[in-house]
Amino acid sequence: GSRVGVDARLHSLEWYRKTEQTLAAAQIGLLSLAENPIDLHWQERPAPSSAPARLFAETIAGESSPSKRQRIATQLRASSADALLLTQNESINWLLNIRGSDIPALPVVNAFAILYSNAALDLFIEPSRLDCQFSTHVGNDVSVYPAEKLNDVLQRLGEDMLRVWLDSASTNAACALQLQQYGA
Repeated sequence: GSRVGVDARLHSLEWYRKTEQTLAAAQIGLLSLAENPIDLHWQERPAPSSAPARLFAETIAGESSPSKRQRIATQLRASSADALLLTQNESINWLLNIRGSDIPALPVVNAFAILYSNAALDLFIEPSRLDCQFSTHVGNDVSVYPAEKLNDVLQRLGEDMLRVWLDSASTNAACALQLQQYGA
């Protein structure tokens, strides 16, 4: 009857499901916590990076962001999926041809994204981190929202009963569980 609490944002959906099964065999529940207890007590936590995202030209990246999004959107439609949830910075940065300095020794910008089957994309990042060239760089079909709006969009996807693709080995469990809870 015991329960183990975890911050599901820090674990993949695959890890969460396997751990849930392992604990259930011992009659222990797995609980996704709304807030990480360590975060609540970390007094001198460094502020998240506010450094601007760097734009990589198509000549350096090898392919434009609209072209990459269109290729993946074609796969989504072929699989009868409405959207793709991206929670890995490397994938998002590759898709948008951007880089950053949010993680030491890894040139990425922290963000979340949802790519739709029509190649439109919702990007969740502090808008002030993107310069005025960003919309020209990525094309017209990219909407930018503050990161705290992600849950609202996940809820809308669920309410609209959309079919959302995700990689259970890399998508964080919190987002995947929210989608499931909302009905996606």
